[in-house]
Amino acid sequence: MINKRVWYVTVSLLVAVLAGCANEPDEVASIETGVAEEVVADAAEVEVEQEVLGSDRPPLPVEELSQEQIDALNAELEAYAERHDGEWLEDIRSLISRALRNEIRPDTRMLANLSSLSPQALRRIGSVSVRGFDIPVVPELPDELVLQQLSFARTVQDVSELGDVNVAYLQLVGANIDSIAPLATNEHVSRLNVAFTQVSALPDMTGMLSLTELHLGGTPIRTLDNIETIPSEFDLFIIRASELENIDALLESNIRVLYIDSFNHTQFGPRTGTYERFESWFDENLEKLQARNPNFQLEFNLPS
Repeated sequence: MINKRVWYVTVSLLVAVLAGCANEPDEVASIETGVAEEVVADAAEVEVEQEVLGSDRPPLPVEELSQEQIDALNAELEAYAERHDGEWLEDIRSLISRALRNEIRPDTRMLANLSSLSPQALRRIGSVSVRGFDIPVVPELPDELVLQQLSFARTVQDVSELGDVNVAYLQLVGANIDSIAPLATNEHVSRLNVAFTQVSALPDMTGMLSLTELHLGGTPIRTLDNIETIPSEFDLFIIRASELENIDALLESNIRVLYIDSFNHTQFGPRTGTYERFESWFDENLEKLQARNPNFQLEFNLPS
C-alpha cells in the first residue's frame, strides 16, 4: 500500500459530484475547470457560460486607454456581438455565444468575422466562448487576438488553425477530435483540456513550450507515450480514463501533480477507479517518480 506520509492526498465532496453524479461531458467539463455551474431552472433562460467567468483565468492586461476610448471599443464589441447572436461582457472582457444550456445553434460567424473588428477592439478581448455555435472547422483567427481562454462546442472537428493561436487556456471538452497533433507546435497554450474527446494517443509535444496543464479524462487514450516530451513541469488529469493501459512514460516526464480517480480513497465513482487499476505500478515506481520529480504529488481530487 502507498505510504500516506509520502503521498499527499486530498479528498473532498467534489469528487462525489465528478465521479458519482456527473454523467455528461458538459457536466464534468464544468467541474474539471474548477467552476461551479448553477442549475438553470427556466429552460428559456440564457446560459452565461461559466468557464468564461472562471476565477482561475489569467489576469487581464493593464490598459493604457482613456475612458472615452474604452467606451468606444466596448460599443464596437457590443454591436459586433449583437450582430452575431452573442454577448459582450465588458467587465470581464469576454465575447460569448448566447445559447440555452447544451444548445448548439447554427454558426453565426462570430469567430470567423473577428477580423472585421478594429485591431484595438481585438486586443481588448480577453476570452472567447463559442460553445453555443456549430463550428466544425475552426477558421483562421486574427494575429492581434491574444486570449486568456478560448472554448468550443463539442461539434468542432478541425482544429488545425489553432496551431499558433495565442491563447493561454484552450478548452475542447467533448470536441469531435481524435488527435491533438495540430496543437503540438503551439507555444502559447498553458492549459489544454481535451477531456471526453476521442483523443487516443499523444503526439510529440516538444513545441508546446508553455504547457503546464493537460486534461485527458474520459478519453479512449491507452498509453501516455510522448507525455515525456512536454518540456515544462505540468499537471495531468486522467480522471475516469477507463481505457488507459500503460503509464510508464510518466517515469521520464516532468509531471508535477497527477489528478486521478480512486474509489478506495473517495468512496465515489467506479468501484475500480483509474488509481486502483495502477496501484501496483505506483507501489513499484513511487521512488523513481520522486527521484526525478521531488515535488511530485498524487491527488484524488481536483484543485479547489
